[in-house]
Amino acid sequence: MPVQQPPAYQQPGQQAPPGAPGQPVQPGYPQYAYPPPPQAQQKSSGVLKGCLIAFGIVTLVTIIVVVVLVAVVGVGVHKVVKEITNRETVSVGVGQVGKTGQLDVKVVGWSPSQGDDVFKPAQGNQFVVVDVSITNTGTTSKLVSTVTEMSVRTPNGYQYDMAVYFPEPRFPEGDILPGQTARGNVSFEVPSNATGMSFVYKPLIIGDVVSVKLN
Repeated sequence: MPVQQPPAYQQPGQQAPPGAPGQPVQPGYPQYAYPPPPQAQQKSSGVLKGCLIAFGIVTLVTIIVVVVLVAVVGVGVHKVVKEITNRETVSVGVGQVGKTGQLDVKVVGWSPSQGDDVFKPAQGNQFVVVDVSITNTGTTSKLVSTVTEMSVRTPNGYQYDMAVYFPEPRFPEGDILPGQTARGNVSFEVPSNATGMSFVYKPLIIGDVVSVKLN
């Protein structure tokens, strides 16, 4: 018969500690004299990676939706013009100054455009690029916005807000300091056959409306 060898940790004449393999559990001793074998770590990297990818896709879709809504709903889309009941309208021609509050508004010139390699009008439309000059004749700075205060209107009652096309030099958005003049291009997308157009500057809160006849 083969001779049974003692465990590697047990030397001749040495008693194995309670709880060791092959030894009975003694009262008062823990069930395991040696720590249990380590458990295999769960693989969570794959789940985390999947969550990050899903989050990135949702974020990208949200950004695309916001951009489309801004481009389609808020900028460059024609809409019926509501009658202005509480403001006077100052009507001038190209090259003439229309005064509203402490601002002198002037259209230096304008031209049609088919855009560039990035921004193009829809089929049947064209861009109208207006060279606008506004001078602050007051003693305090004035905020001027191309998005909320400038538009092109036609006699059939439609208004065309600023388009997503920015030919240089662009009209500077923001405050105009006292005695300073801001000048630059603002574009609007209109039907190619639109006639009788007028550039309109309507202060956001108070002030007369300046209407400049373009054609």
